[in-house]
Amino acid sequence: MAKRILFVLSGHAAMGGGKPAGCYFPELVHPYYVMVERGIELDFTTPGPGGPSLAQTDFNDPAQIRLLMDRQAMDRILGAPRPETVDAARYDAIFYTGGHGGLYDFPDNPALIAIAENIWSRGGLVSGMCHGPAGLLNLKDSSGDYLITGRKVTGFSRAEEVTFGVLMDIPYVLEDTLASRGARYHCYGVNQGFVVRDGRIITGQNWYSSQLVAEALADALEA
Repeated sequence: MAKRILFVLSGHAAMGGGKPAGCYFPELVHPYYVMVERGIELDFTTPGPGGPSLAQTDFNDPAQIRLLMDRQAMDRILGAPRPETVDAARYDAIFYTGGHGGLYDFPDNPALIAIAENIWSRGGLVSGMCHGPAGLLNLKDSSGDYLITGRKVTGFSRAEEVTFGVLMDIPYVLEDTLASRGARYHCYGVNQGFVVRDGRIITGQNWYSSQLVAEALADALEA
């Protein structure tokens, strides 16, 4: 039986100053095609009441154009259901896609937390990239401890927020908040791909990690 993964897409459109947030489209597209090409089934969900908010489309990227032209796939993405309607038991992994919007609507959504904790309790994988690891912040294990306490993770760094000029526009710095939960945060250089795996937790630092983190997640699902 094919493995199945749930992609989480942010529906929070803007951060401070009206700058775009949401789900960064390239950080959805490349992991999507890794799963498709590896024969891993996938579905989508969004905590956004108006559906997912897609940002930063690059029309020079053939993979993004390919997905935009796939009407059936785009209908599934734009029509992603709310997490309250998702049956967690169907999934072997959850993947929080990137984009600044995840800082806002991933960590505190009770239904998303319940889905991820259910997947984890059954031996499944929890994964995220760029700002997606915000979805891991409030997950707890069976003992009531934060899931990421003592575990190695990565995610968008403080240096990268400064480099992209948005440090003052975001509600918190993911690097600092992951560490505040007791995670052992690691990062690499700005705009350089970097993936961390600690057991069943797989995280990627930034956009340049999108292919790498998806491959690591697919490998873990097929192991």
